[in-house]
Amino acid sequence: MSDSENGEREAEFTDRNADIPPKLQARLNSWIIKKPKSQFSVYGPLNAYLQGVKFPADDFIVKPQPRLRQEDETPANNFWGGQEPNSDNSGSEDAHSAASYDSQGAAVVDEKGKFPDFTICQYGDNSNNIIRIVVEIASEGSSSAQAFLQLRDYMNLLGDRWEEKVLGIVWVGTSVALIHNGRNKRFPAHAKEWFSFEDGNLVSALDDMLKFCLP
Repeated sequence: MSDSENGEREAEFTDRNADIPPKLQARLNSWIIKKPKSQFSVYGPLNAYLQGVKFPADDFIVKPQPRLRQEDETPANNFWGGQEPNSDNSGSEDAHSAASYDSQGAAVVDEKGKFPDFTICQYGDNSNNIIRIVVEIASEGSSSAQAFLQLRDYMNLLGDRWEEKVLGIVWVGTSVALIHNGRNKRFPAHAKEWFSFEDGNLVSALDDMLKFCLP
């Protein structure tokens, strides 16, 4: 960490458990001094940090703007437990054949769906992914409350596509709020607190998820 001319420490985004490339580190640091002009300025550097730097590519996949659709609650079209829909285990009437499935192995309603900015998924068994983190980004000056509710709407679509632990991250300018596991999979309507992205709370939440997924 370099020193400024007046001898004080320069502000820096710190993640002691990630080897951040120097140019990416410099870009993240620059947001502390001058906030990004728009959410589009955040997408690339944040994706670069999450994909492979923070979350190892051997175990996780970061999906930009994935499509989330409502789960199909028709009993015959619920989770197929890792079996291919048209496998011999799908039943003599091939009840699964007309259903649409997403990459988490969930039967989903055939509709347009919604698109969060990122999801971070852990590779699961049988070619399925387990959603661990949902990220929504808004530009500086956007309504924090509205951005939070938008993230919650995305997380409410997750249904059974996460196991035991899930995290929501909403990022407005350089301020961040978190949504942790909801009781009975219900998520809050208001942020418990907002904090600056570099103050350690964000990295701590990401570290907690990594420890859970890769004990």
